[in-house]
Amino acid sequence: MNRKKYVVVTSHGWSASNWLAHVMNTFSEVVCTHSARNELADDLELQSDKNLKMKLKQLHRGYVNRRLMTVDERYDEIEKMGEGQVLASVHVFRMRDLPMQLGKNVEWKRKYQVFNLIRHPMDMVWSGYGQFLDLFLYDINELWWTTKKVVELGGDKWIDWAAEYDFYPGLLENLAFLGACAVMSGLKQDLEAVKVVSESRQFDYRGEIKMEEVTKSKKALGELMEQVLERRVADGEVERVMRLGKINEHKKSGNMSTVKRYRGLKAWQKEALKYFLNKFGLVESYLKLGYNFDFLE
Repeated sequence: MNRKKYVVVTSHGWSASNWLAHVMNTFSEVVCTHSARNELADDLELQSDKNLKMKLKQLHRGYVNRRLMTVDERYDEIEKMGEGQVLASVHVFRMRDLPMQLGKNVEWKRKYQVFNLIRHPMDMVWSGYGQFLDLFLYDINELWWTTKKVVELGGDKWIDWAAEYDFYPGLLENLAFLGACAVMSGLKQDLEAVKVVSESRQFDYRGEIKMEEVTKSKKALGELMEQVLERRVADGEVERVMRLGKINEHKKSGNMSTVKRYRGLKAWQKEALKYFLNKFGLVESYLKLGYNFDFLE
């Protein structure tokens, strides 16, 4: 590869995005950043609770930058972080952010290859639930924003569930789960944005990356990196990065399956999950992406 290449991996988050960014950055040809902070993914503890607390202002500034800065401006930042033939980012943008970029009246300097990192919504909620349990303790901006979504998108349902199942929705553990369900609204926005991005001349949309496959299958990860690097990736290269193991697991549950996670939920949690899945039309959409929802009661 003689020319520079620019890769955007969009992600809602909670989808092993930190793991994938770190893996991509271990390849010598790649300079890869992660999260709205647009920070080089060279540190295994990049998204640890300790680092998030230390860099909370940068994270909040990054949320604003997703709207105010162009993709080119964010990649100007990446250009300064290291030498590489491939400049990449994971979760710096969500898929829903890219259509807004197309509306900016600017002259683009680069063309971007785009992938969308996805995960089963049940597992995504589980991971988000774990992150919110920590994040709500010190990020009251996130606490306010997410609670607002529960109230606005859930209507009076949270009142009904609390009365029927006799729990306190304001307890941190309960609010964290409700919040993780409510923010699935972003997944609907992401799915709607795919059509716009795939039809754009500015982006070369390459499809979805399934978290469940790329983190467990040497074949899936190897095929992804061959697209990114435009060269054959040896088995040894894939095995090396697969040995990294888990990074920044938000909700510790080992290798518990999606079905077991669902069956382990409380009755009100199942109700909340199903309500928001249906509200945003995610079951039908994710079935088309190859996911299974037969376990829903």
